[in-house]
Amino acid sequence: MVLKLFRLDERGTNPIGRNCLMQPRKDASIRGNLVSNLGFRADATHTVFDERVGRPRPVAGLPLEALPVSPSRSTPLNRAKRRPGQKDNTDPAAMPEPTAPDMTAGRLIRAVQHRLTIDPDRFLKTCSSVVHVGANTGQERALYDRYRLAVTWIEPIPTVYQELVKNIRSYPRQVAVQALLTDRPGETLNLNVANNAGESSSIFDFALHRDIWPEVHYIDCLQMKTETLDGLLERGIVRLPIDAVVLDTQGSELMVLQGSAEVLRQTKYIKVEAADFEAYKGGATVETIEDFLKMRCFRLRKKTRFAEHPMGGKYYDLLFDRGA
Repeated sequence: MVLKLFRLDERGTNPIGRNCLMQPRKDASIRGNLVSNLGFRADATHTVFDERVGRPRPVAGLPLEALPVSPSRSTPLNRAKRRPGQKDNTDPAAMPEPTAPDMTAGRLIRAVQHRLTIDPDRFLKTCSSVVHVGANTGQERALYDRYRLAVTWIEPIPTVYQELVKNIRSYPRQVAVQALLTDRPGETLNLNVANNAGESSSIFDFALHRDIWPEVHYIDCLQMKTETLDGLLERGIVRLPIDAVVLDTQGSELMVLQGSAEVLRQTKYIKVEAADFEAYKGGATVETIEDFLKMRCFRLRKKTRFAEHPMGGKYYDLLFDRGA
C-alpha cells in the first residue's frame, strides 16, 4: 500500500504541486496526523495523477524503515491541545512516551517535510538558460520562470505550438520555435499526433506504450521537414549559452541527441524521459541514451521512476551532467 500525499488548493479540493509518496503502516491515525499537522490529504493507492496523459500512473514509494525513529516529545503529535495564546507549561519529563502509531506518523511527517524541501529540479539553480525539446504547451513555464531562466521551447505540432505561444506571452525570457528535431535536417517524416493534447505524439508507432496507457492513440498524421538542434544553433534560431537541454520527444530522444553534437559540447545538463523497454517501435531506451551520453563524458546523476509496465518495465526521468 502506498500513501499518496499532495497539497490542496485554497478550496481544499484540487491537488497542487508535486506528489510525495511513502509506504506507511496500515494505521488510520497516520492519515489524520498528516491532515492536521501538514495540511495534506492522504489516500491509500498505487498511483498518482499524471497531468501529461490525463490519467493515473503507477509509482514507487519510500519505505519508512529507512527513516530515523526519534520524534521529539514536543512535536504536534504529542503536545496537549491548548487555547490560542495559552503558554505551553507541560513538563516534558511528565509526558508519556510516544506510541508506535505516533512514532510511525512522526517518521512519515519528517519524511514528507524532507521530500518537500528537496527541489528535484535544483540543478536549474546553476543554469541561466534551457532548451526544451518536445515542449507541448509549456507546462514547465512557471518552473523555469521561478529560476529566471532564458528558455527556448521547441514544438513541432502547429496547433500545439500556437497554444504554447499563448501560454508563454507573460514570460519575457521565454521564446518558442516550431520545428521537428531529429538527427538529420531536410528529411520528410510522418509525425503521429496523439489524442492526449499531442503529448504522446511521435515519429514512431506505439509499442508497449499501449500497455501502460491503453486509452492513448493516434488521431492524425502530419508530414514535416526535419531540423537538427545544431542546425538551429548555426542559423541563430537557438543561441548560446545553453546550460541545460530537456528532451521529451516520445522515442526520438536519441536521434535529437545525435543531431546536437555542437550543443552537447556546450551544455552542462541533459534531462531525458525514457523507458527501459520498447515503448515506441524503434525508439530510444534508457540503455541506448545512457551509452550514447557516456561516450560524450556525461554521467547519469539521477534516475527517477514515474511509470511502470505491467510486466516489469519502467519509465524514468533521467538527469545527466558532464563528468569531471
